[in-house]
Amino acid sequence: MNNSFREALIESYKHRLVDKASCIVCGQKEAPLALHIIQFHHSDSIVTPDPLVAMSSSRGGTRGSVPLCRTCCPPCVQCELPILTLGTKKLIALLTTRYQGITFVFGNGVCRHVHILHDFKSLFRQVSLAEI
Repeated sequence: MNNSFREALIESYKHRLVDKASCIVCGQKEAPLALHIIQFHHSDSIVTPDPLVAMSSSRGGTRGSVPLCRTCCPPCVQCELPILTLGTKKLIALLTTRYQGITFVFGNGVCRHVHILHDFKSLFRQVSLAEI
């Protein structure tokens, strides 16, 4: 029974289609998105900006996820979980600057395999946000 819960949780971390959401980096719509790489939270006095996906609201705060497509946040070929790269870490700094009052943190559900090539590529890739 615990194994089935574990498998369901792992499956929820993988890229999937999300209604009315697009990748925050490239703006791609109707593409599978990873929602657990970067998460956010803010008080209910702040309206959640359009590219962010609100997941829950309680105790005066809203929690949610930053959608990233398979191109901007590739899945691992072994486990299919999204890969956390150095570029993703740069993205948190950019999001924090763009959306004042919202706290961004790394989420769960990331691949734990070693991905040297993806890390190396992300060193030279400039990170920007899509104009939505």
